[in-house]
Amino acid sequence: MSRRFYIMLLFLFYVWSSFAQTSFFPSANGMKPKVSKGAVYGVKMGANSTRIYYTNPHLSVLPHDLMIGPTASVFIEVPFLYVFSIAPELNVQQKGGATSYIYEQNYQVEYKLKAMYASVRLPLLLYVPISDYFKPYVFGAAEIGKAIGGSISLSQPGLEIPEVSLPISASNINEWYWGPLVGAGFRVNVPFPHFTVVMKLDAAYNLGLSDTFSMQEHDETAIPTNVHAYNHQGARYLRGLELNVGIGFTPAKRSVCDQFNSSFKGRVISYD
Repeated sequence: MSRRFYIMLLFLFYVWSSFAQTSFFPSANGMKPKVSKGAVYGVKMGANSTRIYYTNPHLSVLPHDLMIGPTASVFIEVPFLYVFSIAPELNVQQKGGATSYIYEQNYQVEYKLKAMYASVRLPLLLYVPISDYFKPYVFGAAEIGKAIGGSISLSQPGLEIPEVSLPISASNINEWYWGPLVGAGFRVNVPFPHFTVVMKLDAAYNLGLSDTFSMQEHDETAIPTNVHAYNHQGARYLRGLELNVGIGFTPAKRSVCDQFNSSFKGRVISYD
């Protein structure tokens, strides 16, 4: 299902950008308008696939499943030094994963972590200036966020506590998240007379560096429910890939001459 979603997202972006590039509005003199060079204001949305990574060898060898979740952002991209841009954004996305194992060869245990995070990102973009209309780029970003929702569930039929489900706010998880984000993508600029539409497609790897085990778990003041296969030694990270499609706009900057000419357009000036 996740593969179909990504393929559909890529296909829609391809059709969208191809149509937009052939739909420029001509200006008054019949020429195509120029691409605006200012700041870009926009939104992004897409999907990610994350999983749980353990540093404890007893937990890292267990089978861990990917979890597909949504992601959405609002951003402002400010260009500088011709090929660089800084693009701060507010992001909301779901992270998590699932772990399953057989306990004592008789009991099927399934653990699922599904958390919704709100975060601030500060990406730095480096563009390859192929043309004004098509620009590939690579980027790196710092990210810090906090869990604002979600749940943790545990299923272990036949054991003392067969089923547990609780919200993130009532769990022992470390709610803070931070780490770097690295990726690549491309940008398509579609100029219009008074603004430029900007379309973006990028993929990135989210390298979470914050341990989702809380201090209460590490110092053993919090008693875990899945005691039969639980080991809080080491760290637990959330990491994965994400794919985003974005759209924004850049207002056209008018020169002083353009403003002067437009202010006198249609007027008759006499020299009596």
